[in-house]
Amino acid sequence: MDTRNGKRFNLRRYYSLISFAFILLIAIALGWTTRHFAKAELLSLSEEKNVALATTFRNSLWPKFAESIKQSYGLSAAALKASPNLPELRAHVVTLMHDTDVVKVKLYNLDGVTVFSTDSKQIGEQKRSNGGFQMARVGHVASELTHRDSFDAFEQVIEHRDLASSYLPIQDEAGEIVAVFELYSDITRFVEEMNDAQFVVVGTVVALLAALYAALFAVVARAHRIIQMQRHSLEHANSLLDTRVRERTTALVEANRELSDKIVERRRAEEEAKRLLIEKDAILNNITEGVAFLRSRTVLTCNRQMESLFGFNEGAILGKRINHLFGAGRRYVHLAREILRELKSGSIFRRELELRRRDGSTFWAELTVRPLAMGMPGGGSVWVVADVSERKKAEERMRLAAKVFDNTQEGVTITDRDTYILAVNNAFTEVTGYTEAEVLGKRPALLQSGRQDKAFYDEMWHSLDHSGQWKGEIWNRRKNGEIYPEWLSISAVRNDSGEVSHYVGVFSDITEIKRSQEKVSFLAYHDPLTQLPNRLLFHDRLAHAIQRASREKTMFAVYFIDLDHFKNVNDSLGHHVGDRLLMEVAVLMQAQLRKTDTIARLGGDEFIVMVEEVDGAHGAALVAEKLTSIFQKPIPLEGHELYITSSVGICLYPLDGADPNTLVRNADAAMYRAKNHGRNQFHFYEQEMTAYAFERLELDSAVRKALVNEEFFLCYQPQVDLVTREVIGAEALVRWNHPEQGVLPPSRFISLAEESGMIGQLGEWVLRTACRQIRRWRDEGFDLPKVAVNVSGRQLERKGFADTVASILQECGLPASSLELELTESVLMETEETFEVLEELDALGVRLSVDDFGTGYSSLSYLKRLPVHTLKIDRSFIMDVIGHGNNQAIVRAVIAMAKTLGLEAVAEGVENADQADFLAHEGCDQAQGYLFGKPVPAEDFQSAWTRADV
Repeated sequence: MDTRNGKRFNLRRYYSLISFAFILLIAIALGWTTRHFAKAELLSLSEEKNVALATTFRNSLWPKFAESIKQSYGLSAAALKASPNLPELRAHVVTLMHDTDVVKVKLYNLDGVTVFSTDSKQIGEQKRSNGGFQMARVGHVASELTHRDSFDAFEQVIEHRDLASSYLPIQDEAGEIVAVFELYSDITRFVEEMNDAQFVVVGTVVALLAALYAALFAVVARAHRIIQMQRHSLEHANSLLDTRVRERTTALVEANRELSDKIVERRRAEEEAKRLLIEKDAILNNITEGVAFLRSRTVLTCNRQMESLFGFNEGAILGKRINHLFGAGRRYVHLAREILRELKSGSIFRRELELRRRDGSTFWAELTVRPLAMGMPGGGSVWVVADVSERKKAEERMRLAAKVFDNTQEGVTITDRDTYILAVNNAFTEVTGYTEAEVLGKRPALLQSGRQDKAFYDEMWHSLDHSGQWKGEIWNRRKNGEIYPEWLSISAVRNDSGEVSHYVGVFSDITEIKRSQEKVSFLAYHDPLTQLPNRLLFHDRLAHAIQRASREKTMFAVYFIDLDHFKNVNDSLGHHVGDRLLMEVAVLMQAQLRKTDTIARLGGDEFIVMVEEVDGAHGAALVAEKLTSIFQKPIPLEGHELYITSSVGICLYPLDGADPNTLVRNADAAMYRAKNHGRNQFHFYEQEMTAYAFERLELDSAVRKALVNEEFFLCYQPQVDLVTREVIGAEALVRWNHPEQGVLPPSRFISLAEESGMIGQLGEWVLRTACRQIRRWRDEGFDLPKVAVNVSGRQLERKGFADTVASILQECGLPASSLELELTESVLMETEETFEVLEELDALGVRLSVDDFGTGYSSLSYLKRLPVHTLKIDRSFIMDVIGHGNNQAIVRAVIAMAKTLGLEAVAEGVENADQADFLAHEGCDQAQGYLFGKPVPAEDFQSAWTRADV
């Protein structure tokens, strides 16, 4: 009986239902399985039979069908059905298949067209997409069983038939598949026999299961009767037991009442104790300090914070000795002894020390150990560990911040929200002259210079109020009254409520930077050697003169002046004498001109003069005579009397040109005419071609032949580290071994190569030759770190220049860091496409250097954008750097600027030890010049520097 709802469980009923369902499922599964395997076996037998029939067809009738198959391609269904051979072929097939189970035969060509069928209506049908045809077309046999309610056989329509259809490939004598054969076999009687056999099998199984069911039912009925008898016996026993239980219960109720009162009282005491323990655990586990109770150096209990501090899981250190917390090292053994000594003396141990966690990491903690009862050190002790790491870090940060505050090079001012000064650092005093005592409690307005108006300060406070910071340049006044520029950054400091509590101002004195900027700005428009305007400034003034002359209908003259045989001075007396001569010539020519006239140095020994409001050609000639007259007397320099002459070319505006470039070019052409007519004279520009043009044309043709005839060669000049005096690279310098004029420097042919477009081929030859040479040196054991190659702006304009560099480096097996490309300052003013090429070179890892820095544009804005690594200080600054204060200031400014921008500084033209020592003292990184070596061929360079001692 079910005791929960009072219903009896009928075993026989449920057994009957379950057994019947089980027998039914077994019969269905057995019938389905038997039929499935029977059908599979029947399909396999039918397929074998069909294959045999197809073989018979192939051997007997295929020659009669082969020609029809070949001719069937491209024919329509109507044409196929109209074939005169069909009746005869059908008769042969019917005869062949007589007395077999075959009821239909089809033949397809490889396009899937039904060429023959015993059912003529199906001739011409398309079966290309049929799966069975596709399998037979590639050499497989495909069969299936189907049931047809109606089917067209050879002689008549048959009904309710089971058919086995097979697609079979037909091969010719060469083994090639030429057609697909399909036949249908009537297997109805086999299917009926299979169904009868299946019925017998299922019936037999059902009968056996029914017999089994009957036997089991008898067993279940017997068990049911036994259960009924036992149930009646159990009910009687339960009745007797209930009576005894009621009697015993009455006796126990009274005893339980007394016991319950005692249990309630005890439970109340336990609950109170439990509450106190919970409160204690809650307090211990929620304080930030770790607490542990120890006896005999063993941890008896501790809170979770103690385990967390030392990196243990919950309960992991209970029962462990104290060395599991503090380690077994000598330091911690000594610590444990010191704690024990303090406890025995009745004292409390308290100290800040660095403790070690389980994983080996350390932290700062305040350790307090006290005995559980004073005077009883053996009765246990309480250990309290407070993590003070953050406080220690904060103290360290405060110490470092104070040190930074006192030692930073920038002046720092801290004010309250009302801008009264609370603190300043040492740099503030160094810059302003005011001590901290003099400015405390005052406002920063005491530093105002008066240069900024009220609007300036209004805008400053507007920025502070809205963004919390302001940055900018400002002029202030020192204690001694001197006005100076500074770069000031002010930030507002807010408290936890978001209100401004303080202001912090950080400033730096930019007086030297301003001076350097002014010097660099001067260099951008002036020649550093002669202090004359350079080409850029001259062109600007020339353009203004053209506008003025055009407006006022006046005439002016342009003079192109070249010193004759100036190269001889450099070669015989040295470049320093040549530079002094150029400076003296500049002074002498300036003395012959009016203040409104302009004289400029274009470079080398070339000067250009513009004289406005001249009185035609006659007036221009008078000025030219005055300019050439200065060379009639010797010029004394360094114990020498130098006799030098000049060739002057003159062109007039507007007769000889209407734009700056044309005027300068024509004056240049006239100057070359003067040189070709014997020098030491002046010539006016003429329209016909001058000897200058002829010479340049001849040189242009010779440059083209020189590349083919391999007349160019490279010389190498060492680059030396000024600290270690070790060679750290070489500059590759191209020379032309002219068959008639001898060895020519680059100044004679580079400009021609640029104008003619040959600079690309020449530059690539120089680059490849230099890379091959450094590869050859390294293979021979001479490990030169890098080679520097000069690059023209025209090369950078050529498409794919960066790819060419990468290809040459790969060809020579060199890392990109082995190559340094030197660019003139004029490249800095090129187009954005040039910048993109430089960025591609930088991405390759090739080093970029600005050559002759300070002699051209010296554009800081462009320099900031370019990915350059090195600034090369022009030799004109180095020549008189020892005795010339301006040159020293310029060199210092360039070196300081290079350091600020994170660039290396390289000095050119170092010719004596004093120059090298000065550059090294000022922080210049590298140098090259005659002091270390002249440019020499590769073989001489290797032999000179393999065991060199600079």
